Amino acid sequence: AFKSCTFLSDITFSENIKEIQYSAFSDCLCLNNVVLPSNVTYISSWAFNNCSGMTKLVLPEQLNKIDEYAFLNCTSLRELTIPSSVREIGYGAFSQCCGLTKLVIEDGVLQIPQRGFYHCENLRDVVLPKSLTTIGYEAFRASDNIKHILYKGTNDEWLSSIGSSSNLSYASLTAENIHLNATGNEIQYL
Repeated sequence: AFKSCTFLSDITFSENIKEIQYSAFSDCLCLNNVVLPSNVTYISSWAFNNCSGMTKLVLPEQLNKIDEYAFLNCTSLRELTIPSSVREIGYGAFSQCCGLTKLVIEDGVLQIPQRGFYHCENLRDVVLPKSLTTIGYEAFRASDNIKHILYKGTNDEWLSSIGSSSNLSYASLTAENIHLNATGNEIQYL
């Protein structure tokens, strides 16, 4: 639809849109603020791939699925909240979003896919819901600057589900980085 419209900077979506199709906005290098309409339930593969100018992304509360590589290489994206309605995130969906510093995954989301946040080297703060049951292989590989993970569940929930996953080892985390029974989404720096 708008693939490779390199000078497209703003777009207003109709509220009637329910899906963002395959590669619809790929290589729209100047597209910056993306606020998807509330009725969007599906974002297809490569939909916003290489939108390197995207600084803001607002995902709708009705969203169910984000397909593989949907936001690959959105290098200017700084903060991201994945709404609780999301039931499936595809392989590498947010890989190489190297400008990303904060990730909030709301309660209700069950999994982080393989290489979901691969090579997000500036990612510093991650908020994980207690609903999370799976962290895919290399989900945070080459995202070596994570300083804090706020986990909304208890120590037992952490250990019985995702804490035992060796897939977090790729993020160079230690016990000091993981905060259990967290409330809120903000990290206090002293």
